Amino acid sequence: DDRENHLKKNDTYLSCDQMKYSQKDDTKIVELFGNVNIFQNDKSITGKKAFYNEDTGEFRVENNVEFKSTNLKWLLTSSKKAAVKGDKTKESIESETRITCKKLTFNSQTKELILFGDVTIVQPDKTIRCDHLKMDDAIGWIFLSGNISIEKDAKDTLNCDFVSVDIENEVFFASRNVSTEFFIDKD
Repeated sequence: DDRENHLKKNDTYLSCDQMKYSQKDDTKIVELFGNVNIFQNDKSITGKKAFYNEDTGEFRVENNVEFKSTNLKWLLTSSKKAAVKGDKTKESIESETRITCKKLTFNSQTKELILFGDVTIVQPDKTIRCDHLKMDDAIGWIFLSGNISIEKDAKDTLNCDFVSVDIENEVFFASRNVSTEFFIDKD
């Protein structure tokens, strides 16, 4: 799609301790080991190990994964960006974001991004923690599971075991052991 084409058009820089490139038939595989750093414009991802299979579209980064981006606009198609109506959603999409986890996988064919283990997402106004996050772009949903903690503006909190977010309709569902504390603005 247009997002993937846009990403591929931008120069990508990487550094690591070791790199292995292999090609068998039409399958190209790149493996990176030790102090992996991948940079592109306003995005970067680091880890200890990375893997890319051009044939299957699988990209994986493992061990002390850290992803940084000045915004998340590149995650959405042009039509989805235009369809966003809520000010809070727009603010989240346009905010600087730092994500850490133990493992990140992305498959360009299935359009699934999955984060595993000690997932932490930090934006200026919120911190989200969970054990597992899956963004299924094909259906426009994000799923979080396990030990979810969401803190907004250093005062509003939500804790639960499962969250699903309908990106297109900007609807948020929390379930399983939900507890929350929030303050109502007097304005």
